[in-house]
Amino acid sequence: LTAKPPQSVLLVGPSGVGKTAAFEELVRRAAEFRLAATPFLRTTGSRLVAGQTGFGMWEQRCQDLVKEAGKQRAILHVGNLAELIGVGKSECNPTGIATFLRPAIARGELLCVAECTPEQLPLVERDDPLLPDAFRHVTVEEPGPAKGRAVLARFAAADRRREVTAGALAAIDRLHRRYATYSAYPGRPLRFLDNLRRDG
Repeated sequence: LTAKPPQSVLLVGPSGVGKTAAFEELVRRAAEFRLAATPFLRTTGSRLVAGQTGFGMWEQRCQDLVKEAGKQRAILHVGNLAELIGVGKSECNPTGIATFLRPAIARGELLCVAECTPEQLPLVERDDPLLPDAFRHVTVEEPGPAKGRAVLARFAAADRRREVTAGALAAIDRLHRRYATYSAYPGRPLRFLDNLRRDG
């Protein structure tokens, strides 16, 4: 995002691995990455088409978004790229929002962060082979055991009302790695720990 010239980023990783959390952490620590003066915006495909029923209405909204984001030099979080590629398509219009925005993203007029899972990436490439090339791909992988426990410990330490012991965190980590392999780490154990704290 801060390269010369800057390039949009596609975060690729399993659901729950922390792609959205990584973007939120970038916003929180923007000054450390020379982005203190940069506005950060967030939208989704469904928000862009909401209420746009006439021909060309969502396209006009997208053009306005590109102009406004370019004028502010903003970074836009657009959510899931696989969703964005399908939203806006109809019998009369085979082009989705992602394909419509692709030229602006490729030229650097719109600087954005999108997400997708490794399974969704081939589907995006099938629907629009040029779309993934408009982004710099960053793979977000699951943390290993030591890093995973450190993430849980930091999350637990943020709540000053209740102390969570190291043994409890190790048990949460061990049980989720053994029995919840269908869900990417650390999303599910963090939700589990958050629910435990709220219920307790």
